[in-house]
Amino acid sequence: MTRLDDGRQPMRFSMYVIPQSRGADDDQEIIETQVEHCLRADEAGFDAVYLTEHHFNGFNTYADPFMLGAHLAGQFKQAHIGISVAAVPLWNPLRLVEQCNLLDVLTRGRCIIGLAPGGNPAEAAGLGRDASQRHSLMEETLDVMLRAWDHPDGEKFEYAITHEKGTMAGRVMPASFRRPRPLLARATHTDDTIARAGREGWPVMFGRFEPTAGRAKVDLYRAALAEGGHDDELVRECLDWLAVTQMIHVAETDEQAWAEVEPALEAFRSFGSKPSKDGAGDWAKGSYRGVSGDRETFVNQAVTVGSPDTVAARLQEFADNGVPHVRTMFSFGYAPRERVDRSIELFTSEVMPRFSRRPLEYDLRKADDKVTLGAKASADGTY
Repeated sequence: MTRLDDGRQPMRFSMYVIPQSRGADDDQEIIETQVEHCLRADEAGFDAVYLTEHHFNGFNTYADPFMLGAHLAGQFKQAHIGISVAAVPLWNPLRLVEQCNLLDVLTRGRCIIGLAPGGNPAEAAGLGRDASQRHSLMEETLDVMLRAWDHPDGEKFEYAITHEKGTMAGRVMPASFRRPRPLLARATHTDDTIARAGREGWPVMFGRFEPTAGRAKVDLYRAALAEGGHDDELVRECLDWLAVTQMIHVAETDEQAWAEVEPALEAFRSFGSKPSKDGAGDWAKGSYRGVSGDRETFVNQAVTVGSPDTVAARLQEFADNGVPHVRTMFSFGYAPRERVDRSIELFTSEVMPRFSRRPLEYDLRKADDKVTLGAKASADGTY
């Protein structure tokens, strides 16, 4: 990756918001704190705030990323709102299209909607789904969604999938700001899906991996974008949103940072380590974290901790390996608010200024797939 004329490394930063909760008494304070952190990220120049969807287990306190995104939309000055991710099989397809469109309108096109099959059995069971069918449910639900976005007004629209069926006599309301649909992305670590996304012109949201592993995945994605024959603007936008996730903690020294963060890391790693009472599943096996249970592997893939110098050096490793965008997690594992606040302050004041970025400037109202991305699903429906 080429450095800028002033010597700074080009890099984008977003804030990924996924706070754990110990119980009902904590929920309101946690949500209020996360809203404050999101507004702070917008003021500090983060490119986006990413919100996620999890249910029934305390892993993500606010549960509904679209509702929280709508709350933030009218308060943000410049940041995009990202959904990372909507668990597609858990939704009625037309209802999800409506939610995506409304968020797109409220942000005036400054949103990116990540889609994935999900996979936690307890969440699927709570919403009447079979997690073992998540890939086929993803395929059929996404197919209906894409057809609905392309459906002309005034014509009857019928659909029937495993858990849902219906007839739409009117139109999806509201229409998206970005035409003909919001910016869609695929969350994946799988090489085949990464390659398909590149060929079809979808942005990709990665989870966590160490920098050199990032090089191989980014190279695969870039090659697939080239194979797809997309124009320069689409390729640039796809690469702008190509992101890896890192759990971040910054303190004045490396020693202080690790001493502060260790309890939060262990709480995060052990979260949900016991199977649910109904035997629905054990999600300590990496289904959410995307890392193995081995602590060393987890730290190498998922964690960037230290002084501002150390954190900046680690982030530069990602940049040097072709990763243009890092999604930062600051709140995790019940970390005390004052430590998280100080970490964010150090990151925004002493780490971010060492990097630079150009504005995210696109014609969001342009009515063709050149900027809308996600023109069609893959042939086998896995994205």
